[in-house]
This record gives sequence, structure tokens and C-alpha cells, in this order.
Amino acid sequence: MNHTLTATKRRICRFMRKKNITSEMMKQYIVESFLLLLEKNSYDEITIGEITTKAGVNRSTYYRHFSSKEDIITEYYKSLLVSYMNTTPLPDVSSMENYLYHLFTKMMKDKKELLLIHESGHSYLLLKVFNEHFTQKGTSDLHTMKSYYHSGGIFNCHLFWFEHKMQIIPKKMAQLAVQAFPSDYITLVQHE
Repeated sequence: MNHTLTATKRRICRFMRKKNITSEMMKQYIVESFLLLLEKNSYDEITIGEITTKAGVNRSTYYRHFSSKEDIITEYYKSLLVSYMNTTPLPDVSSMENYLYHLFTKMMKDKKELLLIHESGHSYLLLKVFNEHFTQKGTSDLHTMKSYYHSGGIFNCHLFWFEHKMQIIPKKMAQLAVQAFPSDYITLVQHE
């Protein structure tokens, strides 16, 4: 979803008139339209009507995919994470720094959008997405707790980064994150 916003505007107008638009494309148009609006308006000022107008969809299409603006942000985070996970191999303990470096690098490409969301006070939604993708349930209570603990740690590394306007380079962020891991760290990340 890393696009220049002017190119996104042109693409939304051009593609919304075609008939073979998939559900995923519709969601993407809504997300991109919301992010365009967030550039110029505060989160609270943005209305569903403005989002649907900019995306070129009607309200029923919006509500078929989303129930709130928080859902739009969550979808945006999910798309970033899925894109990352589809292009990055699973880590082992020795390559966790490299794995995180690639995650921070992926996030850096969407710096503008991520900081807009952070400034709106909605970065907390990233934790929900991390928990959905990085936690493992059902093996044992301790294993589940460790996976939530690590997911929360990675989220808080991102929160720290956002609070510092993403000025710290991805390589340094990955190093800091790995240095903060507990000494008995084990890799819990699973790709679906």
C-alpha cells in the first residue's frame, strides 16, 4: 500500500469506474482514501461520507467491509504485515535481528501514513494486528503467554519508534529490539 498519494488519487478515480473490481480492491480504495483525508483533517473530523466520496463507493460498500474508522486502520496495518510476511522468511534465533530489520524497513516505506495514524492516537491498533499474526494459542499457557509477551515487546518497539518520529534507522531499531530481548528468548513467530 506504499504509494504516492497523488498517484493514488488518480488510480482511485480511474479504477472505480471499472466493473471487475474485487472486494480486496474496494477495501484498499477505502483505506487509501481515508489516509488521504487524514493528511488534511484530524481523525475526528473525517466522516464516513467523505471517505466513501473520495473512494468512489457508496455507504453500503463501506459498511460491507468496515464498521468503523478503526477497522480501516486495522486493515491498513494487516495489509502491511501480510505484505511483509509474504516476502520475509521465518526467523530463527540467530537471524531475529535481520528479521526485525526487514520489518522496520518495510514500515519505514510507509512512514508518512504510520506517523499520521500515530498522531491521531490510533497506533494501539497495531498491537491487535501483531497479536493476531504473532501469537500462538493452544500449545500451553506458558507458551501462549510468551508469545503475547514478545508480540507486546515488538509493538512497544514500534511505539517507541513512532514517538521518535521514526528518525532512528531500521538497522539501529532492530539492534535495540534484539538487545532488549530476555536472555532465554526463543523465536515464536509463525507465518500463516
